[in-house]
Amino acid sequence: MTANTLGQEPANLGDANADFFAEDEEPQSRQRYRRVNLLAVLSVAAGALSILTMFHWLLGFLPVAALVLALLGLRQIGRAPEEYTGQRVAITGAALAAGMWLFGSGVILFSHIREVPIGYEAISWQTLKPDRSSGEILPQGAIDLNEKRVYLKGYMYPGRQVMNIKEFLLVPTIGHCKFCSSALAKHEIVKVQLTGDLREEYTTHQVGIGGKLQVDQSPGFRHSGGLPYTIEADVFQ
Repeated sequence: MTANTLGQEPANLGDANADFFAEDEEPQSRQRYRRVNLLAVLSVAAGALSILTMFHWLLGFLPVAALVLALLGLRQIGRAPEEYTGQRVAITGAALAAGMWLFGSGVILFSHIREVPIGYEAISWQTLKPDRSSGEILPQGAIDLNEKRVYLKGYMYPGRQVMNIKEFLLVPTIGHCKFCSSALAKHEIVKVQLTGDLREEYTTHQVGIGGKLQVDQSPGFRHSGGLPYTIEADVFQ
């Protein structure tokens, strides 16, 4: 009996040790094979690409997409923690999106502020557009800017003279040409008169014009030759 008992003890101990290690290894095995959530990884990629917002406002969809992907990833991980991992990855993606969006917006805003000369008010072509539904001939916002210094960006309307230009027309898009002037509304044409010794050459690139805005409120805009807006420009860039 003693011999048999002594002979069996090592086997029992071996089985117990095997069971112990099997129980210890099972959670580690499960944890090791959890997948990193794909949405969390994509949020990091979109968050990194969010730096492109510094080039244009329209690219702001990138940080929004990164935040959405991060939130969806965290939701999936929370619902199936035994299947997915990657909480830190998703949080990193959200942080990248927020940081890059703030950085890109700051760059655009700083560039815009630096571009507009001090003492000039930046306006857009929308500022010059009347509301036809209300019967406006000229928008009140444009009338209020009469005799004030403004800064407007547009394209030089092609004319006969290409060098040593003292006066030209400014239009909102490069698609306008001398063969399609009938498609232009009067508020889409601004007469630019360069003041002092300022003279320029024709270019197809977008230009920025700064100067005193003259708004012709006479019937038919007869005082300005049929165009309601004239800028007496001392800035060309």
